[in-house]
Amino acid sequence: MAYFFIEVTYFLLEMTYFLLEIAYFFMEVTYFLLEIAYFFMEVTYFLLEMVYFFMEVTYFLLEIAYFFMEVTYFFMEVAYFLLEMAHFLLETGFILLTVLLPLTKLKFLFLQFTYSKYINFLNRTMVGTLVNTAAVIVGGTIGLLLKKSMPVRVTIIYFQAVGLFTLAIGISMVVKMEHILIVVSSLAIGSLLGEWLNIEAGAERMSEYLKRKFRIGSDKFSEGLITAFLLFCIGSMTIIGTIQEGTGGSSDLLFTKSLMDFFSGLLLASAFGAGVIVSAIPLLLFQGALTLLAMYASSFFTPTIVLGLTSVGGILLIGLGINILEIKKLRIMNMLPALLVVVLLLWIFVK
Repeated sequence: MAYFFIEVTYFLLEMTYFLLEIAYFFMEVTYFLLEIAYFFMEVTYFLLEMVYFFMEVTYFLLEIAYFFMEVTYFFMEVAYFLLEMAHFLLETGFILLTVLLPLTKLKFLFLQFTYSKYINFLNRTMVGTLVNTAAVIVGGTIGLLLKKSMPVRVTIIYFQAVGLFTLAIGISMVVKMEHILIVVSSLAIGSLLGEWLNIEAGAERMSEYLKRKFRIGSDKFSEGLITAFLLFCIGSMTIIGTIQEGTGGSSDLLFTKSLMDFFSGLLLASAFGAGVIVSAIPLLLFQGALTLLAMYASSFFTPTIVLGLTSVGGILLIGLGINILEIKKLRIMNMLPALLVVVLLLWIFVK
């Protein structure tokens, strides 16, 4: 009988152990389900964080788009103001000529024809160039204000970044180079011509005069001027854009270039100073001359000439990048005649 109770007790203990095992199993399952639930909660939280992040990015991109719209609108307003000023000056000059000079009827008709032609030229072709000039001035002014707050340590690394940026732009312009012999000959002839004329010394004297005249303390005035001029004016976008505008086409390409030059001018002016802002003057003259030339001789700028001019300009920009990085001092200013020589040689030898 005692043995029977022992067996029953053992059986009950076995059953209890079995039930405990089942309870432990269900606890493990419950813990596993809780872990899964926690994982899904973490995933949900992560997805919500991602949604919030993309909302912030979207808002930021909308802010940038709005800023670009505001900048474009500002440039258009500046261009419109410059056009109005040009109209006013032409009208004033025309009135003064008609009042002060003893005009015959033929002279009067000639002045009237010339006046109407210039008005038509400004209305039809100069908007993109004026917007580009305004973009360089505004971007350069902002960059000049940023330059004043830069410590020396930041300025050094910033110049290195600008030097690498200039090298990269120059390399990108040279990649598709053709007619290598003509390009090399242009650089050699142009450099010898520039050395004979000693353009760099003249430019240094002019920059020193401008620095004294306007009390500019930058020691990189001429370097900033020539770097900005080559970057803004020598390239396929400049030539194609002025041809499109000069032949009565769209100014959209020059508007796009204006936006790029705005940020490039900001970057360069914060490194080189006022010389970048002054580069707006040769930019206006250069692009205005190309636009005027395109009105009467757009077929002259063949794709071959555009590519040759871009290649030589890219090589000069690489040299400027070497100067900025202080690897070696190259007299890039004396090489500028190569830009004219390459056009002449391509026009003569390449049909």
